Amino acid sequence: MPAKIKPGLLPSQDIFSRAMSLTFDQWVQVATAAGGWLAASGTIVAAWVALHLARRSEKVRLKAKAFRAVSYKGVDSDVTQSIVVEATNEGQRTVTIKGWAWCIGKGKYQRSLLSKCPMEPSMITHGSTSAIEVSLQDLDHWKQIAQGLVRHCEAKSLDKLRVEIYPTVGSAVRVVPDQHVLDFLCPFFEEEKRALQSGE
Repeated sequence: MPAKIKPGLLPSQDIFSRAMSLTFDQWVQVATAAGGWLAASGTIVAAWVALHLARRSEKVRLKAKAFRAVSYKGVDSDVTQSIVVEATNEGQRTVTIKGWAWCIGKGKYQRSLLSKCPMEPSMITHGSTSAIEVSLQDLDHWKQIAQGLVRHCEAKSLDKLRVEIYPTVGSAVRVVPDQHVLDFLCPFFEEEKRALQSGE
């Protein structure tokens, strides 16, 4: 049967009146039980935080970029224009980069073209960056990239073009090249598409 409530009292008021009628020994028992519950809760929370931090420290966290750059070694030296692909290690775990590729599409429709240019350094610690520069003057390289992707991919739009960086552990990191890279590659892709349509 439901507990009887004193006439004129709301349920919350009845609970309060019962709590006020507890003896000192009963209050001690309540405080002891609450303290044990809080201690157990604190232990569980501490264990969860420690586990979360441990998993976070082991997680591979790479930030990748693909951009067009201009560099020179000195005031009187020649200016070098290149496309730079770089990966920065933002995690605590040391990561080894084993390669990178240009790719179009996703899943079973993805086609990747591995680069013959290795990234240096291959092993990067927290805060370090691995990068590779490919000169814009290497026209044969860019023609081969365009030819490989246009002739063997269903998606031939530069809007679908990505750069993938491959660490030895964890998943590949995909990054969208910046617009300057796409503008440079556009003539090579258009030339290959025209050649493909003409049957060359």
